[in-house]
Amino acid sequence: MSLDKTLKRFLCDRLSLFSSLFRLLLACNSTQAQVIPDGTLNTIVTSPISGNFTITNGSSAGNNLFHSFRKFSIPTGGTTTFNLVNILDVSTVFNRVTGSNVFNIGGLIKTINSNNPVSLFLINPNDIVFGQNARLDIGGSFAIAQVTCACGSLF
Repeated sequence: MSLDKTLKRFLCDRLSLFSSLFRLLLACNSTQAQVIPDGTLNTIVTSPISGNFTITNGSSAGNNLFHSFRKFSIPTGGTTTFNLVNILDVSTVFNRVTGSNVFNIGGLIKTINSNNPVSLFLINPNDIVFGQNARLDIGGSFAIAQVTCACGSLF
């Protein structure tokens, strides 16, 4: 490999690393409270107290429930509650972000379900960042994915 190619690769790698670290620091320090559905899956978000959100409805298929958000960010000290009390037999909740923002988690994500443990999936092709104060209070498994499909869409 020539010296020019080696230097270019080195600089590109360092620039990419710096860009990723800068984005992470910016996301951790400036998480804004925004949980906004995109209107495609009947997801309802209420926020009676600034920084705290309750998510209901969505679209179900079998034991799965689907939510779709344009933005999803929880500030430090904030809480997002997936209220599943009125949706019987849900075992898995899939949450995707269709907007172009990073999924910033600086507070608590929890589920409320009176019947059984619920697993929670967070999917965002633009990245998912957990701040130092991020916490989970869910009854089942938890998984995150940074997924981009060749077709350009998610589930």
